[in-house]
Amino acid sequence: MVLRPSACKRQAFARLGVAAELERWAHGMRTAALIYVLLSFFACNAKKETTDNQIPQTPNGIEMTKQYPSRCATFRMMDNHVVATANDRPALVTLDPWPEMVFLASDGEHIMEEIVAAFAAGYPTGAPKELKATVISVVSQLEKEGLVTLSDKPIHLPSYLKLPLDGQDPDKVREAMLADGFIKK
Repeated sequence: MVLRPSACKRQAFARLGVAAELERWAHGMRTAALIYVLLSFFACNAKKETTDNQIPQTPNGIEMTKQYPSRCATFRMMDNHVVATANDRPALVTLDPWPEMVFLASDGEHIMEEIVAAFAAGYPTGAPKELKATVISVVSQLEKEGLVTLSDKPIHLPSYLKLPLDGQDPDKVREAMLADGFIKK
């Protein structure tokens, strides 16, 4: 199977309506071999936790695939890679390629099934059967890290979570974060 991560990401981001800034990022991704190795790694870990017959549920009893993952951490683009800032601790978090893709696709407006379908559409010869389990596993990891949250309803992300902080007016971002209670004075 030939994996084309850049094409896969561009198509997935286009289907999800992600901003043009994120599409430019997708063009400069790492090699297919690295993506394949990471996919295999996450799929092996995800297989232990998730099978097609057993989809994890959230505490409110809704299947994870029916949940809306949304970013709850700001981020910047550095050398075409995501560097997230965890809101609950003073830390910069760099992400590997798969978590990076899932983090960027977690826009609060698409359920996990739609994200999986968008990623799957990027594989011309068919998506790997572990793709759903991989995405579920990665979302769970991002949620544990405090970078993504799950909701049973769509969430409209504010601009400071929707787009990279690069290029946004820092004063307006700070003002919006204070107004939303995202940060405190």
